Amino acid sequence: MKHPRGKSYDPEFKLRLAKEFAETDKTLEEIAQENGISSKGLRGQKADAVGSS
Repeated sequence: MKHPRGKSYDPEFKLRLAKEFAETDKTLEEIAQENGISSKGLRGQKADAVGSS
């Protein structure tokens, strides 16, 4: 049985959040909360965005 995947986000959204994290003093939790996603999800998006650059 396959496990359902979480919501997918477009590459521009992922890149914007990764840049915001890199260029500000905000924590992952702050950025995630401001954008309505979990900090766990943001960690994965950051890795995806950095890996695709």
